[in-house]
Amino acid sequence: MDGIGGQCSVGYTLGSETVLSIISNLFIGLNYKTTISDNCCVITSETYSNYGMGGVGQCNTQGPFRSGPNLNGGGCFNYTGTKPRRLTFCVSN
Repeated sequence: MDGIGGQCSVGYTLGSETVLSIISNLFIGLNYKTTISDNCCVITSETYSNYGMGGVGQCNTQGPFRSGPNLNGGGCFNYTGTKPRRLTFCVSN
């Protein structure tokens, strides 16, 4: 998870919500890779964002994360908004 607005680093691509749902709890105790986010809805390979970080202090602030992203977390349901540091889920190629 990183606040990189959908721009994965070289060697990484956007991961799917299916994968995110399986590994969501693995983010507990971790922090942003490089950049704090400015939006709690997670960019994935899907057109619409349905996963987000819910709860006070779970995103847009320095971690560690106390929970992983979850379905409709942070009010994210078919979200398409753009922010320069929107939370992003990247996986290695």
